[in-house]
Amino acid sequence: MSLQLETCFYTSVEVDANPGYREADHKVECKVEINGELNFVNAHRLGASLSIAIAESDGMPYDIALFMFAGFTIHDDTLAQFANAGMLERALDQYKNSAVSICYGAAREFVLMVTGRQPWGPFTLPVVYPSTIELAITLGDEVKGLAKISKRNALTPRAPKKKASKQK
Repeated sequence: MSLQLETCFYTSVEVDANPGYREADHKVECKVEINGELNFVNAHRLGASLSIAIAESDGMPYDIALFMFAGFTIHDDTLAQFANAGMLERALDQYKNSAVSICYGAAREFVLMVTGRQPWGPFTLPVVYPSTIELAITLGDEVKGLAKISKRNALTPRAPKKKASKQK
């Protein structure tokens, strides 16, 4: 499975230093909220939009909210191959996990850079597991066609392959 990031940009970034924060006074678990959508435009193009926010709290040094967009290229025929095997959902889930990992990693790096010269010093977004993130998924017409193939193939019982017999 080959997923290549083509573009990534932030359409909205908000980082506010929390004036009530005192490092020694607060040790609060950081809760991050991630929402967004994946758009499988066709079998070779994927768009991702993510909204990432830190829940506001006096225990956090910064209030952070950002919105990002990323465009990816799928370089092989993985979606068609998984569809023919009746497992398109598995491929879509793997691409979702990869896209979230790439986008969230870029966001973590960006927030670290932006907060590096803020009053409370550098801040890193917490680690998240992409498999736990729920995103809306939109399928373009080509991928919808693959989904129909996948569903049909998943329901069709396959006969076991026969081993070729050796003839003398």
